[in-house]
Amino acid sequence: MSIELQIQSSILAAITARAVQARLRTTCFQPIGAVYIDHADVAAAPVELITANAAVRLRIPLDVFFVPRLAVLAAPNAVPTGATGPAKTVVVVLEMAATGAVVSLRCVGVEGAEDANDVICQAVGSLVNLNLAATLGGLGMPTPGSSRVDLIGGIVAIRFEPAGAPAAHLFPGHDWGMFLDGVSVEQLAMLKVPNNLRSRFSSLTMDPHWRPAGDKPHVDIDYAGQVALPDPFWFSADADGVIGFGFSLTPAPLPRLRTTVHWTLNVNISGVGIIDGWAEDYATRKIKNSFDVASIGGTKIDEHTFSIDSPLPDVSFGGARFGYASAVASPAGMTIGGAVRLPLDPGRDIVHPSASKFGPYLLITTCRNLAKSGSGEPPNVAALDEAKTYATVHLEGFGKFCGVECVSPGNWIEPYIKQSGDTPEVMIAIPAAVAIGIVKSVGLIMRTARGVRLVDLGIPPLVILDANGNVSNARIDYIPDCLYINVEHGIKWAEAGGLADQSVVNPPLEHPDWTTYLGRHHGVNVQLVTLSALKPGELIQFRSPNHAVDVTADRNGRALVPVLLPVANDPGPASLIRVNRQSIAGHFTVRAAIFVDQASLPAGRQHRFASSVDGTAVLTTEFDDHIDVHEIGPLGAPILLKRETACIQEYRGGVAQTVPSNEEVALNPQPLPPQEVVTSACNPLLAQSINLPGIISLVAVPGFPGAPIGVATLADGSMLVLDFGEDGTARVAGTFAGPIGVLDVSGDWAIATDPDRISIYRVTREAEQCACEDNSYSLSDKTSASALLVAL
Repeated sequence: MSIELQIQSSILAAITARAVQARLRTTCFQPIGAVYIDHADVAAAPVELITANAAVRLRIPLDVFFVPRLAVLAAPNAVPTGATGPAKTVVVVLEMAATGAVVSLRCVGVEGAEDANDVICQAVGSLVNLNLAATLGGLGMPTPGSSRVDLIGGIVAIRFEPAGAPAAHLFPGHDWGMFLDGVSVEQLAMLKVPNNLRSRFSSLTMDPHWRPAGDKPHVDIDYAGQVALPDPFWFSADADGVIGFGFSLTPAPLPRLRTTVHWTLNVNISGVGIIDGWAEDYATRKIKNSFDVASIGGTKIDEHTFSIDSPLPDVSFGGARFGYASAVASPAGMTIGGAVRLPLDPGRDIVHPSASKFGPYLLITTCRNLAKSGSGEPPNVAALDEAKTYATVHLEGFGKFCGVECVSPGNWIEPYIKQSGDTPEVMIAIPAAVAIGIVKSVGLIMRTARGVRLVDLGIPPLVILDANGNVSNARIDYIPDCLYINVEHGIKWAEAGGLADQSVVNPPLEHPDWTTYLGRHHGVNVQLVTLSALKPGELIQFRSPNHAVDVTADRNGRALVPVLLPVANDPGPASLIRVNRQSIAGHFTVRAAIFVDQASLPAGRQHRFASSVDGTAVLTTEFDDHIDVHEIGPLGAPILLKRETACIQEYRGGVAQTVPSNEEVALNPQPLPPQEVVTSACNPLLAQSINLPGIISLVAVPGFPGAPIGVATLADGSMLVLDFGEDGTARVAGTFAGPIGVLDVSGDWAIATDPDRISIYRVTREAEQCACEDNSYSLSDKTSASALLVAL
């Protein structure tokens, strides 16, 4: 038996060209000496397909735009020479091959790019690695032992267990098709014979025949056997017949493979005499019952005819969708196929940066932090080590952010640059104590997949100090994050009283990931609300623009609710309510951990983070070819203490310790033991065995590693709030929707990592405070129409 996936070569060429273009739009090219690959696009020239042994190669022409570094430096806030042409035309050679049931499409070479050949081929990489074992199995074929790819005129055929010379099997209206030879269609029909039929015979033979009716696929199975009669009869009835299988597709929009089955039966009883009629009727009923439509999931048409609808295999690669339109027969076999919907054209736009130069010095302060020691009102002055000046770069059409180089005043300014995830914003935040020493314009080379540009941000504004050494020209940015209590049943975060309308604060259907969420704001304010003396099982709801948390009280009337709020000028409305509308006064306490971003550093392959007794922290980052050790001081500015390529001394808590070199690590690897569930460190409760089907990760609430609460992510993408008892047992307390992840905390500092950057945060903790009846702001006055500020 042989099965083939065939596709028009013009369609395959179009899919591949768009897949390559999509890859180029998000590919970071490393500089080649003093030259950058600004960007690369698939050229307008046609794609050529050629045969290569048992594979097919596609030659994709590319336009590659090179820009010298000197040209970038000569074009601040402009497009450098070479970024818009003339382009150098090169050819990427891709090979489509098949091994067993796996089809691959990968770059095997580049022609015409000289020193950039390897760089471009690695960038394109592998576009397709498609395992069709399940698809073939659904069509009755075991994992093939041999396979190949052939080019037949204008058709590419991926052939599994190929037999004979390649031939085209697509029909009008088919951009692609799955071809099954006659033997394969016979095998498919055999799979659809009811299993009960075999149990009705003491012996049974079945002989399938591929008998298409014109262009209509059809298989006849001739069957014969003996049906044993019940005791005390000693003889059997002879039976034979034909089971006919017609194949077609159900109508759109969700076509399925429809098998229409018609069966016939002949029963022969001879030489028994008066019981001939009874025996024949018994054997007929017994065989007829094996075609019970309900038991085989079919639809009855008449007494001898029924249909079975089966799902068709989902075939897609390169972003294209392969549709089904018809099942057509030929003497050789059956082709099921249809049209191909091409992926969207990724476009050929290039990056356009727009810079917002350094603004006035800014002190970000919060109501909750100030209310601990005063009225909660914002201060009038900013200390030199508190104020920062900010500049931003918006990258329109950047494809992917690849890196930044600080050409002026120097690379030492890099820790103050932050770009998280796939956000188009790059922010530069420089403390006034650092900016006071910058006397030349800040120039950054932004490397993206769609262009390399020099951005000039100007000189930070002059720092003006008053007689007390404070920054007199700083602006106070006040974040009103105090709690406001609704005297009836809820809490509101933000200005004014009352509860936020729950209908307007439901989070969007698609949430940003954790690093993107952190990168959009100055930090995150994480609060753990503990509610007590509730009714067992009652529901508590928290809502904000990015999060939705539903938690039920345990049997003791206790509930823990994680609250995450952005550190931002306008964090948006957020509220927590008792759904039963009972009073919340005296039922809750709040602890907070506020993470305010300070700086960032390049990420390595692994890192270690530890704080010291003097309030500083040490971050050790291991790269492929060196190890960096940074100290994070009071200003939040990382200072490079050591960079070693072999063996270094790392300072932890003031004690020098030897760290093995990269070579030693390679010779003595220490792999982590395999884990079924990825858990955050720090919380011993989270490390215990969790009997929760489908769990794939479990994290503690950021800033509260010792709290008996965690957020679990399941294989289907849903998230659950788990409440841990003292014995380590876990209760599913509710659901969680929105971004959450790990912040590694040590002392007054924390870090968050993504594949490219390590972001550094200053941590401010607030001890547990209680909004209760004897609070200086009374909560017992239920006649008050305004919400009351609780100074925590």
